[in-house]
Amino acid sequence: MKKTFSLFMVIGLTALCAPVHAQLNPLGSTYYQNEYLYNPAMAGIDNNLKLNAAVRAQWTNIEGAPLSQALTADYGFSTKVGLGLMLHSEQLGVFQRSRAMLSYAYHLPLNDEVSKLNFGLSMGLMHKWIDHAKVIGDDSDENINTFNNRPTSLDFDFGVAYTNEKLTIQGAVPNLPRIFNRDIARNAVDLPLLFSAISYKAELSGLDYIEPKVAFRKVQHFNSIWDIGARFSFSNERLGLDAIYRSTKSLIVGLGTTYKESLSIQVLFTSNPSQMSSHASGEFELALKYSIKKKN
Repeated sequence: MKKTFSLFMVIGLTALCAPVHAQLNPLGSTYYQNEYLYNPAMAGIDNNLKLNAAVRAQWTNIEGAPLSQALTADYGFSTKVGLGLMLHSEQLGVFQRSRAMLSYAYHLPLNDEVSKLNFGLSMGLMHKWIDHAKVIGDDSDENINTFNNRPTSLDFDFGVAYTNEKLTIQGAVPNLPRIFNRDIARNAVDLPLLFSAISYKAELSGLDYIEPKVAFRKVQHFNSIWDIGARFSFSNERLGLDAIYRSTKSLIVGLGTTYKESLSIQVLFTSNPSQMSSHASGEFELALKYSIKKKN
């Protein structure tokens, strides 16, 4: 019985979750604190060194619930060139997925020297496997070994963005190999296809600024997802509040603080979509950012 259960679990989840379900929604800190995490064009965009870390736990009252972790570093070597490194791992029950990417970004100044057209390309490796220690039943099942014997694959992301002091318009196409390998697209359900966003930073009485953002995401075999929200900055940018509503009828609320313009700490909570609210708790995320400014 246990072996049969294990077999069906492997077959079912392999078909439904090849890129691990957590990909369906990006980390909440992606929207404001670490835009490079989803768009390689944002690597080194402000000519400083930025170190970011984030961890997100989903549905914490369910055993084997998804867990996402990310580490990034990006640096602007000049006003035109930025480099980045991203390490990202996801877990869903017995399934594990790791991704390591290097990024190159070119920031082209436009006529006013304030606006830039930014291009970025990430390339690296992605590996997916089943953790034998978490398998219930016979962990020598042939299906598990077949899954784990698949080779590590190359992965590429491409991004572009227009930026100035207030306006940001960006778009990114992740998982480029799916375009050339139909098996990747055929065997995945929640594969990200496109991310785009527009935001505008505006002054508002009583605040440092408010930055509304509208994002659009296309995910394979799912309805397109819209994210609408804003960041509210207070106390000389030492305090920040993020509020984002998703078209899946869930809400992200984030509260953050910055110490001496270098260390930023953000805590985020994402409610579950309405159809899941009675079955599982929401998502909790902790994000850290450390910035080192270049000396003039």
